[in-house]
Amino acid sequence: MIREVWILDLKSGRNIFNRAYAKAVSDPDLLTSFLTALYRFAEEISCSPDQKAREFKAIESIEMGGLKWVYIEDPNLLFITAAEMDDSSNEIRAQLNVIKTNFNDKFEFVLDPEFSDNWDGNTSQFEVFTEKMDELYQDWKKAQKITKAAELMDVIEVYQQLLHLLSKVTHTIVKGREKILDQKMETIKQLLPKSFKNVNYTEKGWDLLTLNVFQQDIKEHELRKGLSQIFRFYVDLMREIFKDQMKEIVSKLAFPYLKKDWDRIRKLDLDKEFIQTLLIS
Repeated sequence: MIREVWILDLKSGRNIFNRAYAKAVSDPDLLTSFLTALYRFAEEISCSPDQKAREFKAIESIEMGGLKWVYIEDPNLLFITAAEMDDSSNEIRAQLNVIKTNFNDKFEFVLDPEFSDNWDGNTSQFEVFTEKMDELYQDWKKAQKITKAAELMDVIEVYQQLLHLLSKVTHTIVKGREKILDQKMETIKQLLPKSFKNVNYTEKGWDLLTLNVFQQDIKEHELRKGLSQIFRFYVDLMREIFKDQMKEIVSKLAFPYLKKDWDRIRKLDLDKEFIQTLLIS
């Protein structure tokens, strides 16, 4: 997510507009001088020695200081944003383009070829853009939350699929031992985060779909940790009950699904978890 935005006069490097949505990276005026110098340096080294004309492909993003810095050049302005390292450069650049379009529409005079020479350095006239910038940021923040929630529902659904498949053999457990399974499932439930209070275990297995991340404020690390606890505990207990039969159970019930949905599993960063639990443990 965007942490800070700068709009600079491309010719002089002077700061025109700055807005921070996390702890400010540095003093805006000091930082803008550095960012402009860095941009110019990249501009110079982008030129091939044999180029007769100063044609170059300007830098678009830099990773530095634990942040991702994305640049967009306009005829008179330089738009820069600092974002999280794991943010998509293309997504951040698209947002920066929206900022550029809105800014240029609001202050059409910045498109005048003589703007840099005529501007007196007064930034107060640009402060009214703060309201629009905040509106854009809140819209993106909401969209990001929905996207993340959808991803977490995917994580839940994958765990649900595997647990459901593995539970298909619980009816073969020797009579009397199924009570042990139920008791131990209740034990693990007591150890889960509070956000898992509505998760139930029945004779049909675990019901994880009560974890509605669109309605509940569940942190990602808490969700993944809780799901991992359930899955590892369940598989370990099944291994204890079925012993040598467990390899065949995993091979017949789990592997076909893992193979079919492997691309999604890898994308959700669950591949190591399942390999470790089902194959190595």
